[in-house]
Formats: sequence, C-alpha cells, structure tokens
Amino acid sequence: MKEGARISSFSQGPGQSGSISISAADNLTIFGTTPENFDDDSFDKIPHSEPEAGNSGLSGLLSHSTSIAPNAGNAGSILIQAVTLHLVDGGIITASATNAGGGNIVITSFTLFTRK
Repeated sequence: MKEGARISSFSQGPGQSGSISISAADNLTIFGTTPENFDDDSFDKIPHSEPEAGNSGLSGLLSHSTSIAPNAGNAGSILIQAVTLHLVDGGIITASATNAGGGNIVITSFTLFTRK
C-alpha cells in the first residue's frame, strides 16, 4: 500500500464500524507517504473520516467511529496476519473513535519492521 492508499471502515452515528481482516501469505508493506512528502506533523493531519480527493497522502488501515452524541458505536477491530509487516515512512494502523470505544488491533507476524 502506498501513496495515500487506504483500507478503511467508518461509522458516523450509533452504528459500530466494521472490522478489517488482512491475511498475507508473505509480507505486508504499508508506505505512509513518499519520503519527500513525509514530516513529523503528518500524523496530526490524518482525517478521521472517509478520504476524499486531496487527502493527506498517508497510507494505512483505518477503523473509526464518530458521533456528536455520546455512546456512539465502537470502532471495528483490525486483524493482520503476515510473515513480515513493514510500516514505512509513517504507514499507519489505527482503530480510533470519537464519543465511543476504539477498536482492537491484533497483529500476528514473525517480524515487525518500522522505519520513519
């Protein structure tokens, strides 16, 4: 995954967002952005909504639930199985929520490699 590619599950209101499950026979690599576009402030620019044209350019797996009312549906879980998981240049995996519970992230991998 690279150049702003995302797999996401998003809920706005009382419903829970769906889960994301990835099973890779070998390696899974998530390039957050091209190195020339990456800076430390990129993480603050992650929109917690479905991406639109001109998104932040960050790539990753995102599950998010939001509501203006309290007790919104929870964010869905993210399940990853891969021999090696590479998170490069700010690639992200997040299960977050506003006015609700965040989802679980479960990673089953022999090797986790991160590089900023």
